[in-house]
Amino acid sequence: MGPAPGAWSPPAGASPFAFYDPPPVPPGSAHGTLLRYQVVGPVPGAHAGATLWRVLYLTQTATGTSVVGSGYVAVPGLAAPAGGYPVIAWAHGSTGMARACAPSLFATSLPGGLHDLVLAPYLATLVDQGYLVTAADYPGLGTPGTLGYYVGAGEGYAVLDAIRAAQGLASWHASDAVVILGHSQGGHAALFAGQLAAGYTKEQRVAGVIAAAPVTSLAGVASAARATSQPVNVDVLLTLVSWSRTYPGLPLDQLLTPSAMAGIGQLTAMCGTAVTDAYIRTPSAAVFTPQAATSPALVALGRANTPGAVPTAAAMLIVQGSADDEVSASGTTSFVTHVCAVQPDRLTYTLYHGATHDGVLTEARSQILGWIAARFAGQPGPTGCG
Repeated sequence: MGPAPGAWSPPAGASPFAFYDPPPVPPGSAHGTLLRYQVVGPVPGAHAGATLWRVLYLTQTATGTSVVGSGYVAVPGLAAPAGGYPVIAWAHGSTGMARACAPSLFATSLPGGLHDLVLAPYLATLVDQGYLVTAADYPGLGTPGTLGYYVGAGEGYAVLDAIRAAQGLASWHASDAVVILGHSQGGHAALFAGQLAAGYTKEQRVAGVIAAAPVTSLAGVASAARATSQPVNVDVLLTLVSWSRTYPGLPLDQLLTPSAMAGIGQLTAMCGTAVTDAYIRTPSAAVFTPQAATSPALVALGRANTPGAVPTAAAMLIVQGSADDEVSASGTTSFVTHVCAVQPDRLTYTLYHGATHDGVLTEARSQILGWIAARFAGQPGPTGCG
């Protein structure tokens, strides 16, 4: 028997991006349609008993345009249970804006290498426990196009459609039971995926949403783009570049100085810590114009890309470290307080004292794994609201 439609082998001399160059999309294809896949491995740090697949699939942007996204899927080595493997949908943190920053490339030797961002946390444990793990890159990473950096709906669609892609290949035996897990930017993506799921992927049973150190408010992006002598916030800079390319009516040259505009090509070609290192001594006044902090369009987009505006049907778990110097504990606490006051959400919030931005994943490991098991066992999500 030959390979299934979409199976891909690299031609001789192919570049690392050959897989990611989108094939023709059959007319009428639904979002989540699996377009191309290949087995990858071995990957350092990945579970030896799991099979890793690199995938291309159809998804959409926040403005409704169909695009091709990429990612990877880790399939357990043990036989699938009746109904298929329960699915963990991983949403990764910030890696940069270049195509080369895609986690599914598994390239840990890039300048400012991606290190632990390449593989989902607890990957070996998750596949040992019989979970199939999907991991969207977000369109624009790996595949050509504009990365929707902190574009909530686009991130959420990519996460949900990666699950559909995994469910679309019968040999993987992915079930319709899903828990979404994200960290940092991926926490933002996970929260959006959770609130979009009921209306976007009704065939999936999202049992839970976990957001670790999530970015929960983009409403302050404009004020964070204030021109001062303080070092520039690189996340804000990347967000402005991405939003200007995603949404009409946000002219970047009115938000960034001429010298910052000249450096965009370099900014969008770097990955990992190289992005921060390149701007570590740059004052924000050298990057942002005075009018950036009061841009009405920027303020409106910040509100539109802040999660929590609508209820989430699934139970939620949010974990945060008190010593996080990237996502403030007070900001996460304020988000939880607001959501609990206005939404009928089932939300549990745990603040880990002394935990850092990345360290909270280690500190919360037992709680997260136990919470996942309880959701797949059909237990209703507990709530810490009220």
